[in-house]
Amino acid sequence: MILPLYIYTVIYGLIVQILKLGGFEIGGYITLYNVFIAPITNGHQFIYNMGGWFIAPLFMVEVFNCIQRKILKSIHPNIPEIAFFSISLLLGVTGNYFACTGHVNGWWLVWVRMFYFVPFYGLGIFYKSTWEKYDRKIPCIWYFTAIFTVKLFIAYTYGRMPSTHRPGAIILQKGLSCRLLSAIWELLFGCI
Repeated sequence: MILPLYIYTVIYGLIVQILKLGGFEIGGYITLYNVFIAPITNGHQFIYNMGGWFIAPLFMVEVFNCIQRKILKSIHPNIPEIAFFSISLLLGVTGNYFACTGHVNGWWLVWVRMFYFVPFYGLGIFYKSTWEKYDRKIPCIWYFTAIFTVKLFIAYTYGRMPSTHRPGAIILQKGLSCRLLSAIWELLFGCI
């Protein structure tokens, strides 16, 4: 999965270099760093490949999932899926906390992006292994009612829906427990 990342990085790099010949200055030069390291650490070196920022973190999440399962299953072969999802959720909250505290440069960004994807990946596996068999048995009206009720509660409680118009903004900053609550909130609903 990581090989296509490097292939299209080289292609975009060549496009940027050709455009530079015509006087269109956008993106960096083809260097070993921009071809092999930058796609993992930020992914914006050639500007046109910004949409592929998620490829390296998603690859790392898949590798992490395989390693985590192999290690934990070697310790105890009957670990329930909820344990894996709980670990994933904890890592996601940790990554979001790092992001909201400003650790978003260099190699920190690599970890933050990976930790951002871990709970979603874990939830997908958890859903597939435990909840999917019940999915078709619940009528859609109950899904709609649950989502509508939660959103109504949030709007009623805060007087508005939390938004990402102020990136990284956190209202609750007084104590560690408030920051942890904010990190969990942001993981689930975005920055408040």
